Amino acid sequence: MTALKARVYDKYIVRASLSLPEIKWSYPTDKELLNEIHSEYELEKLLNPTTSSYPTKDDYLNFLKGLKEVSKTERLDPKALKGKHIWKDYDDLVKTVKSFGLPKDPDSMLNAIKEGIPLPMPIVVKKANGEMTLLGGATRSGIALLSGQHIVAVVIDEKKAQLRLADKLEEHADDLAKEDKRKDAYQKMKDYYLQQKEKPAFPSKEEQFSAYLAEHLYRKVAELRGLPEREWVVKKLR
Repeated sequence: MTALKARVYDKYIVRASLSLPEIKWSYPTDKELLNEIHSEYELEKLLNPTTSSYPTKDDYLNFLKGLKEVSKTERLDPKALKGKHIWKDYDDLVKTVKSFGLPKDPDSMLNAIKEGIPLPMPIVVKKANGEMTLLGGATRSGIALLSGQHIVAVVIDEKKAQLRLADKLEEHADDLAKEDKRKDAYQKMKDYYLQQKEKPAFPSKEEQFSAYLAEHLYRKVAELRGLPEREWVVKKLR
């Protein structure tokens, strides 16, 4: 059983008010990971290599693959994480979960812990500056915090995720650029960047779309890789 301790967290005194056995954690199933990606926009955005607002089933499977490529499991203290997992006590946790109409049942999680059934690991994003943000598993992490325990989480390296995203976007942009070279619109976009014209003059909306999207994706690639935007786009357009 864990010892009861009090911790000051911002305006709350977070008391380890739950006396629980050590929480066991299991790596989330593909279904559980997909549910987290579906429900957390920031997580989906980090893994999304397209510009589509309506990802397909195949897109989500690619997101899942990407998550596994850029993450590892780590043991963390939940009080050191940013996120919505901080409650004054267990009653406050239950009240908050119910008020948002979330499909979570904290009581069933407590029963699982008492019976030795592992809980799915929360999902955390680690930024380049070392800051950790909780994106999935706030209820589980809150219970761990209130019982004075650490969590074992799936930690996504944001920089690795951004570089992976940049590679996917560049591939997509290259494909679009090849299409545009057959239409002449791509050359017009190249001229626009090299000559700094006010606007590229496209002969039709159809030709404009691919060239604009390719240019937009190249700009995003430069941002993700920390490259000078103009020099990068001009290089890709040559």
